[in-house]
Amino acid sequence: MKFNQEQQKAIELTNKNIVVSASAGAGKTTVLIGRLEKRLFTDHLSLDEIVAVTFTEAAANEMKKRLSYKLNARKKEAKTEEELQFCHQQLMLLENANISTIHAFCLNIIKKHYASIHIDPSSLKPLESHVLNKLKEEAFLKVVKDELTYNTNTFMDLCNYMQLNTHHLEPLKEGIETIFKVSRNTLDPMAWYKEIIYKYKTIYNIHEMDSGIIDPYINDLNSAIKKLVIELICLLDILNNHNVDVKDIDTHLQALQTCTIHLDTYQQDIDQLKSHLSFKIPALRGKADYKKQRDIVMRIIKDIVASIQDEDMIVKIYNTSIPYNRYLTSLARLVDDHYQQLKRQAKGIDFDDMEHLCYKVLIANDYQVSNYYKNKFKEVMVDEFQDTNHVQDAIINLVGNNNIFRVGDVKQSIYKFRGAKPSIMQTLLTNKDIEPIFIRNNYRSNKRIVDFNNLLFSQLLNIEGLSIQYNQLDCQIAELPQQAVNQKPVEFLLLQKDKTHHSSLEKKEKEEESIENKEAKIFLIINKIKEIKKQDYQTYLSLKQDLALFEPDTKEYQYLQDHINTLNYRWKDFCILLRGHADKTLFKRLFKHYNIPCYIDENNGYLQCASVLTIISYLRLLVDSNDEIALVSLLTSPLYNYSEDDLAKMKYRSFSIDRFRNEKIYQDYQYLKELVKEKDLVKVIGFILSINDYYNTALTIQEKSNIDVLLSMASQYIHDSIFNFLAYFEEASKEGGASASYINNEDDVVNVMTIHHSKGLQFGCVFLYSTTKNNNYDILSKVLVDEELGVALSHYDESYTYKMDHLLRRAIIHRSNLEEYQEYLRILYVALTRAKHRLLILDLIDNDIAYYPLTMDLIQAKKGFTTLIYRGLLSTTEETNAISKAILDKTPLNELCKITMIDDIDFPETGYEDTEYHTIDKYPIQANQKTQRLAPSSLDQFDLTLNLKEQVGFKVGSMIHKAIELLPNQVYTKEMIESLNFNFTPTQIEKLIRFSMHPITTSTHAKTIIKEFPFYCKLEGNLIHGYMDYIAIGDTITLIDHKTDSDVTKDILLQRYQSQIQTYKKVLSMIYKKPVESYIYSFYLEEFIAV
Repeated sequence: MKFNQEQQKAIELTNKNIVVSASAGAGKTTVLIGRLEKRLFTDHLSLDEIVAVTFTEAAANEMKKRLSYKLNARKKEAKTEEELQFCHQQLMLLENANISTIHAFCLNIIKKHYASIHIDPSSLKPLESHVLNKLKEEAFLKVVKDELTYNTNTFMDLCNYMQLNTHHLEPLKEGIETIFKVSRNTLDPMAWYKEIIYKYKTIYNIHEMDSGIIDPYINDLNSAIKKLVIELICLLDILNNHNVDVKDIDTHLQALQTCTIHLDTYQQDIDQLKSHLSFKIPALRGKADYKKQRDIVMRIIKDIVASIQDEDMIVKIYNTSIPYNRYLTSLARLVDDHYQQLKRQAKGIDFDDMEHLCYKVLIANDYQVSNYYKNKFKEVMVDEFQDTNHVQDAIINLVGNNNIFRVGDVKQSIYKFRGAKPSIMQTLLTNKDIEPIFIRNNYRSNKRIVDFNNLLFSQLLNIEGLSIQYNQLDCQIAELPQQAVNQKPVEFLLLQKDKTHHSSLEKKEKEEESIENKEAKIFLIINKIKEIKKQDYQTYLSLKQDLALFEPDTKEYQYLQDHINTLNYRWKDFCILLRGHADKTLFKRLFKHYNIPCYIDENNGYLQCASVLTIISYLRLLVDSNDEIALVSLLTSPLYNYSEDDLAKMKYRSFSIDRFRNEKIYQDYQYLKELVKEKDLVKVIGFILSINDYYNTALTIQEKSNIDVLLSMASQYIHDSIFNFLAYFEEASKEGGASASYINNEDDVVNVMTIHHSKGLQFGCVFLYSTTKNNNYDILSKVLVDEELGVALSHYDESYTYKMDHLLRRAIIHRSNLEEYQEYLRILYVALTRAKHRLLILDLIDNDIAYYPLTMDLIQAKKGFTTLIYRGLLSTTEETNAISKAILDKTPLNELCKITMIDDIDFPETGYEDTEYHTIDKYPIQANQKTQRLAPSSLDQFDLTLNLKEQVGFKVGSMIHKAIELLPNQVYTKEMIESLNFNFTPTQIEKLIRFSMHPITTSTHAKTIIKEFPFYCKLEGNLIHGYMDYIAIGDTITLIDHKTDSDVTKDILLQRYQSQIQTYKKVLSMIYKKPVESYIYSFYLEEFIAV
């Protein structure tokens, strides 16, 4: 293969540390293999002198596979005995060569040198994730129990400060888990705990605060003041045009223009700022442009006022929080200590241990092992270096000796949640002692797509305030002849939202996308896929005929052949990229309805797919013949195909396996009972799969893959009891995880996947299912953690009714937001660089998409991909940089990108059967099975049919229910409710607060409260299932059912729901054997109604 100049340099250069920045489609893997071959066959290094660290096991196996092929080929072509022996020796070394993931490499070093740190070699077994989670849970509960016993007051003070109920400590557990994760990104976690605890010191003025805490706060205030000045000037211009007196506003504007907050004169500057924020802004009727600008100004003022704190208050709040931060960090260290002990008792380790133990081994005894490997290894190669963390980088430096070859792309670092630190690679690229190489050629995408991405990211990644940049060395080059053939502009398809829904910019920002809007976007994708396949196939046939007119060695023939290669799309050439997993089920349903073959990994875990749960239901029935839920699941599965009518006829009869003595299920059951005695679980599952030819006729390829994984799991319990296997299955199920993958190059299906899963892949035609929002949910956690700044909790005033984030928490939020925004841009970069020939971006938009300027304001506004792309493109028409100017001088923007505004989509008249959206509870009855299951309301024959076009009330009701589920068990505050971002109106917020203050509600706070309580039981001959809104368990049980029905009276509500509530009472009485007080709470009437 012919390499370009930069690739050749990356392959040839040795005897120094090298970092290669390889953009998307640059042939990074080919370069790695090329360098590895050069080091072997030209430099004659032996494989045991080489380390090659890959990001995944698949990448390591692929590298070994390619090397094996090359070595065997060289062996056959060997001309000397020496060359033959060399190839033979390398083939023998290949299986155990250090070509692996970082964790496998670390584990190998630990196993060889465990004695250097005095650990038991039998304790190095990697434990499965569900086992580790169980140990973490045990460690947490042990520490909580000890604290409640020996340190009761301090622990209860922390719970009160965090607004926690001791019966619901999940937020505390999650907070400790976050602290634990951050500690593991450091070289010495226990030393980090001590350092952070030491940082928590009482202060007497803000000058004693860490600059990393106070500086972001002051900088943000000054930025907000500048922003207010700019928007006020725009407001004054509009007022002047309408001949309105602006003297008062102008006076305050002039003062604000000179207002800057300084640390040395902080309180004086704050007082001055406050005095110039209280001015009256006139209202003008019928002036839409003015109203919009006025809303913007008022919102900025509101935000500034909310963020201002006097110096005394800053010091007081900070000092109040210090003991809690210190204690919480100490708790995390105790849990960590106990977790390490439990792992030692289990004789196992986790992935973090592999890194930290390896680091300890390498530095032990004055770096004895490190020096050994520095002398042994002549080449250390690291792939996907942009996703390395500090511990991994330290390990690489300890085994390399001026021979480390790192390759990656900072712009494609999208694994922050795994601890990836792209700043490590970013720093090395400017290190004078390291040779940087930039591979810019893109061999994946056509030139139009490459230019589009260069244009867009030269705008988005060069916003002032970001640490990431896009300069000339980051610009990709597409110079192959075939990359200039049949170039289509990138399509930006924008569906316009209903403009009447919301009246203010602030409301639009909080708007949640409806099911109808999502369906419209998916239907647009379906239309475009079919359109592209049809149009391109017709062109393909025409060009095929033209091709016969030319000789194969002519330029005309080659041009036509290159053009043909960009056409004739198969299903597998299409890919739809999503930001997350939430809408995959909707895609699956609509694609199935419109006969689009697709592969959609729903990420709900292969252990929870219908086919696996059917097998598990049979195993449960074999353990307990009276398990009615398992029996119903089997009856309605494709194994036996009982219908709804069949089950309805039986609902008053006994549900047990004996009831079916004359049926096939009973015969199969008896045979399996005998088979179980042989203690061969794989054989048992194999027989179940043969019933009604289930495996061959009822399962998709994906489901067969999931079953294969289940069989592999069962093989580990082949001589154990079914009961033990089911217990193991329950623990493993809690982990979830993606379904087993079945996709290969031969499967002709459309791929619907997340952007993260698309990394390293390429497709002929890519759709980006874009978004208009980007929420950083991490900052909503009760416990925030930063590696440098430490731990921060939310602060409440003395009455625990008003939440105020102290400056430490604000500083952590500031850092978290900046990191999140930059990763969001990198995720967008990965998405837009997957396409070879066609790239389409689509979303729904509102009128304010072009409002935000291309500054940090746009980033901080948490806008999604759509606004970022649109604003980035728009900015090229306003102010171009050198990169965008060079591109636009050759190709106009309208040829690079075609923006289409779509007012409406006509859906086909034919409907579709919704079989995917049943509520799935924890019991193994599958969503696509039509089992006769009765909810309490169905006993009354009450019509609950919903029309999607008339669900406004239903949506509000769902939001109310969800809010109560998420809010703490105390009197709510406005800030608590607004933090949910549910877009409640002020009236709705007040109603929620009044509900929480009602004596009946507050009387439940002393009890154990369960919200959205799931149940499934047999009552009066019927299988009853559902969820209860709110139950509180004490000596008696309080049941509250929330209703949001409008235009009702007390009598109407009782008529509608009395029977339902009475059914709930019976269920609770049967489960808990306690008296039940039951109420309907009407948010319309704002009244409790006893039932």
